[in-house]
Amino acid sequence: MKKELESKLEKAGFWLFSDMDYETYAPYEKKVECSDLTYVIMDCYNTYPYYVKIVQDCLVIAAYVDEEADFNATTPREMSVDWVYVVIIPLEDDKLIAAFYEVAELFQKLGIPMKLGTISEQYKKILERIPLLKNSFHYHEERSDYVYLRDEYIDISGGKNAKKRRDLNKIAVDYPEASVVSITDWKASKPVIMEIIDEWCKGYDCEKCAYGCERKVIDYLLDTDLTDRLTGAIMYLGDEPEMFAISQIIGDTCFLFFKKSVNRIHGAFYYFEYEFMKMLEGVTYVNFQEDLGLPGLREYKRRRHPVKMIDKYETNVFYWNSGYATGDDQEELIALWQEAFGDSRQYILQFLERFFKENNVYVWRENHKIVSAAYVLPAKMCYRKDGETETVEAYYLYAVATKKEYRWKHRRKSNRIV
Repeated sequence: MKKELESKLEKAGFWLFSDMDYETYAPYEKKVECSDLTYVIMDCYNTYPYYVKIVQDCLVIAAYVDEEADFNATTPREMSVDWVYVVIIPLEDDKLIAAFYEVAELFQKLGIPMKLGTISEQYKKILERIPLLKNSFHYHEERSDYVYLRDEYIDISGGKNAKKRRDLNKIAVDYPEASVVSITDWKASKPVIMEIIDEWCKGYDCEKCAYGCERKVIDYLLDTDLTDRLTGAIMYLGDEPEMFAISQIIGDTCFLFFKKSVNRIHGAFYYFEYEFMKMLEGVTYVNFQEDLGLPGLREYKRRRHPVKMIDKYETNVFYWNSGYATGDDQEELIALWQEAFGDSRQYILQFLERFFKENNVYVWRENHKIVSAAYVLPAKMCYRKDGETETVEAYYLYAVATKKEYRWKHRRKSNRIV
C-alpha cells in the first residue's frame, strides 16, 4: 500500500516535505499555533512520510504511517495505513474553504480515504461553514498544546507563587553552584545534551515513547542547520550537567520542543524554567506542547496555570458513491453476501459465475468499500390478457444486502463528499 500511495500522491503533484526548504515553509509556519506543525518538529519526526502541495495558496500536508520508518514509534490513534492524514494551512483564512473542496475532490479521484486533522479552533470555525463538515469535528484533549505567559513565569510575587519562591530559594541555598547557561554553540554543546538524555533514557521504556525515540530525534536535530534557528540552555551543578531545553522563537511565541533532566535534585525544573524564561526577551508566550494523555505530565502542566490551550480537532471525510460492481469486487461481494445470508462460499461462487455481469450488480460504497449491494437480474414476466398469455421483459431484484453496521442508518450523520 505504501508504494501505491506514494505513486498516487506524486502523480497528483505532491512532493516530499524533506525536499521543501525552510524559506518556502516559513510563511506558513508563522500562521500555525501548535508545535507539531513547526518546521523543526516535522523535519525531525520523520516517522511519517510527509507529502506537501500548494493548493489555493494553502499548504496541504498529507501523511500516512510508514511501518519501515527508522524511529521506534508507536502509531498514534489518528494515523492509520487505511487513511491519509491531511492538514491544510492557509496564508489567508478566506481561501481555506476553497482549498478544502479542491483537496477533497482530489483525494476522492485518487481513491484515497482522507482524515482532516490538526485543526485549530480558528480554522474549525471557518470549516464549519461547509454544511458537510458542520458538527463533525472531534476534539482530543491529550493533543492540546499548553501555552503560558512568559512574564508570569518570571513573576514570583504574590501568594500563588509562594511554592515557586520556596523552591527557588531552596536551590539557591542548597546548591549555590547551580547555574543556567544559554547555548551559543550547538556543536560544542551536543555532547553535554546527549549525556543528559542518555541518563534520562535510563528511566524510560523506549518502546513507549509516544512519537518515536527522542534521543534519535535530538541527535539528528543537532547535526542539522536547523540549530541556527534554535534557542536553548543547559543547567549545571558545578561542572555536572543537570538539564537542558531546546526551543525555537517564532513571532511572539517560544515553542519548547525538548526539556530533559537527570532528576538529581528536587525543584530543579522550577529553577531552570525561571532562569531560562528570563533569557527569552521579547517573547510573550511559551508553548509547552501537549500532554499526550500522560497523567503525571498533565498534572504538571495544569499546575503551571496555562493562559490558553491550543485545541486541535480532526474529522473524517467520507466519500460516498454508487455504481455497478466490477470483477475486481468479487471478494467484497462474497463477504457481504455471507454476512447477510450465511450461504457457503461455493454456492455464492456458483451464483456469480452464472449470473454476474458488470452491469447488473448495483453497489453503494463508502470510501471505496462496498457497504450495500443489489443484484438486478433479467427476467421474463408472464400474465394473462384477454385470454392470451403475454410475456414482457422485466428485472428481478435479488440478494439485496447491507453491511450490518450500516443498516438503519438512512439518516447517517457524516460529512459526505459525493
